[in-house]
Amino acid sequence: MNLELELALLCEKMVDILKELREKSQITEEEFVNHTKLKIEFLQRNLLEAK
Repeated sequence: MNLELELALLCEKMVDILKELREKSQITEEEFVNHTKLKIEFLQRNLLEAK
């Protein structure tokens, strides 16, 4: 599996975990949004560097 796909799948899994935590009220909506943004920014940076 190539690096770009692995990074995308990892970020997707992390966002799914954040969704579960939000649904169980273990994190706030704001925390969910902030962490999700960070994951997307991380993915974008690494995909640009990989190209």
